[in-house]
Amino acid sequence: MKPVLASAAFAALVCLTTPVMAADKAYSSAYGDFLVGRLAAAQGDTETAARALMAAADADPANASLRERAFLAAVLSGDMSFARSHVPENGGRLSRTVAAQVQAIALIREGKGKAAAAVIEASQKAGASDRATVLLKPLSYAAARQWDKAIDPTLESQLNAGTTPNRDRLVLFLQAANQARLLEMKGRHAEAEAIFKIICQPGPASVLFGPYYGAFLEGRGRKDEARKLYTDILGVSEDRLVRQRLDGLDAKDYRKPKSPDVRLILADSLFLSGTLYASEQQSEMALATLRLAQYAAPETAVATPTLDRTRLLAGQVLMRMKDVQAAQTEWASIEPDSPFYREAQVRAAWSLKEAGDLDGAEALFTELSAADPKDIGLTVERARLLWQKDDTAGALKLMEAYQAAYGDADFGWETWFTVAVLYQAAGDWDKSKAAAQKGLTLQPDSSELLNLLGYGLIERKENVTEGMAMIRKALEKTPRSGAIMDSLGWGYYQQGQYAEALEWIEKAIAAEPADPEITDHLGDVYHKLGRTIEARYQWARVLTLEADDKQKAAVQAKLDTVAVPDVKAVAEAETMPVPETTKPKAPVKTPAKTRK
Repeated sequence: MKPVLASAAFAALVCLTTPVMAADKAYSSAYGDFLVGRLAAAQGDTETAARALMAAADADPANASLRERAFLAAVLSGDMSFARSHVPENGGRLSRTVAAQVQAIALIREGKGKAAAAVIEASQKAGASDRATVLLKPLSYAAARQWDKAIDPTLESQLNAGTTPNRDRLVLFLQAANQARLLEMKGRHAEAEAIFKIICQPGPASVLFGPYYGAFLEGRGRKDEARKLYTDILGVSEDRLVRQRLDGLDAKDYRKPKSPDVRLILADSLFLSGTLYASEQQSEMALATLRLAQYAAPETAVATPTLDRTRLLAGQVLMRMKDVQAAQTEWASIEPDSPFYREAQVRAAWSLKEAGDLDGAEALFTELSAADPKDIGLTVERARLLWQKDDTAGALKLMEAYQAAYGDADFGWETWFTVAVLYQAAGDWDKSKAAAQKGLTLQPDSSELLNLLGYGLIERKENVTEGMAMIRKALEKTPRSGAIMDSLGWGYYQQGQYAEALEWIEKAIAAEPADPEITDHLGDVYHKLGRTIEARYQWARVLTLEADDKQKAAVQAKLDTVAVPDVKAVAEAETMPVPETTKPKAPVKTPAKTRK
C-alpha cells in the first residue's frame, strides 16, 4: 500500500502537543503565540493560526517542532514567502513533501527549472508519491527544457490499456492532460490531439479536460469542432469558462486563446488535484494543493480564470473547515468582470446565511438580483430568506412579482417546491397543491414534492389513500428521511391505525430527535394508545424545541386539556380482572409489504 498524505496530518501537526520552548527571554512570547495558534487551528481559523504560529516560530527559531507547525500553517494560509523561508529541516514526511513542492514551484517561478527538477527527484527518492509531486515532476523537466524527460512516450499506451486502479487512473488522466498541453507548446499537434481524444470522451472526464481540447481546436482554427465540444460539455455541466468560450466564438473581437505555458499548466493541474482532494473530504490537503496552484499561476491576465476558480473552491473548502472569514476573503478577491463573480457572491451570501446573518445574506442577494432581475435562482434565494425570517407574505409577493414580469418558463421543480412551501405556510392549500403538482410534472420522483403533496392530502383528509401512496414512493427514494417516515406514520394515524403510526413515528423521531412536529405527532399517537404520561412528556418537549408560536400554543392547549392520570387509580384498575368479552385484542399489524 502506497503512503497517503492524509488531511488529518495537517491538523495533527498544527494542533497537537505543546513544543518545548527555549529557556530565554523569547519564551513567554513564543509560547503565548503558539497557544493562540493552536487554539485558532482547532477552531478552523486558518489565518489567525498561521499568524500566531509564524510569530511563535520567529520568536523561537531554534524550535524545530514549532518551525514545522508554522510552515504548514503558512502553506494553508497561502503565505508562501514565509513558508519558503521557514522550511523545516528535519520534519516529518508530510512537511518534507510539501516543502519540496513549495521550493520547486518557487524555483520554476524564478526560471530555475533544473533546480526545481532536482528538488522533486530528491523528494521522490525520499518516498514522496502524492499527486502534486507526480504532477510536478514532468512539468519541472519542461521548465528546464529537458523535453526527453518531460514527455513520457508510454503515456498514450497506458491510457489505452485502462488497467490502472480508479484513483491512479485519475492521476494518469491529469498527467495526460498536462502532456497533451506540453506537446501543444512544442508544436507536436498530432501527438497532443491523440491524447486529447482519449481523455475527452463523452462523460465526466470531458468536463474536466474538454476545455483544454477546445482551446487546442480554437488554436488550430477549428472553431466548429470547438463549438460542438463546448456544447456537449455544457450538456453535462454548466461550466462558466466553457460558456464564456462558446459565447465568444462569434464575437466581433474574437481572439484565439493563447498557447499555455508551464506555470499555467501546473496551476491548472494542481487546481484539479485540489478538486479531487475536496471530493474525498480531505479538506486540509485540498486547501494546501489549491494554495500551491495559486502560487504556481503566472502573473498574467490569461491566468486570471484559473486563479478565480481556485479562489472559489478554496472558499468552499474553508467553509467546510468552519473558517467563514477566510472564505469570505477568498470570494471577495474575485472581480466583478470574472465569470466566477456571481457564484462567489452567491456563496458569500450562503455563508452569511449559515452564520445566522440573515439580513446580510438578504442584502447581498438583493444586490445581485437587482443586477440580474431575470435570474430566477437569485429570486428564489431571496424568497427563502424572507420565509426564514417569518415574512411569508413578503416571500410570496416576491415570487408572484417575478412570475407576473417574466412568467414561469424558467421554473424548475425546486422553484415550484419553494412556491408550494410558501403557499402552504400562508395557509393557501389549493395554490400549494397546484404548485406541487406542476413541480411533479417536471420531476415525478422528487421525494420533497411527493412528501409535501402527500402529507397535505393526508393532513386535510382530502385523499388519504393517494397521499399514502405518494409518501411510500417518496420513502423509496429517500429511505432515511425522518420527515417522510413521520408523514407515513401520520397517514396511519389519520386512518386510526395507531400501532402502525407508532412504529413509523418512533423511527422518525430516532432520525430527527429535535424536530418539533415529529415530537408533537409522537405525543398524539401515545395519547391515542392511552399512554398519557408519555404523551404529555413529548408535548412538553415540543416547548423546548425550535417550534413556532402557533405550534407551541397548540401543544400547550393539549397539555392544559389532557390531565395527568391518577397513578393510584391506574394501578388499581390494572389489577382488576377483565371480563373475557371485554379483553382487548392484540393489534393486527399491516403486513410489511403494504408499507413499501
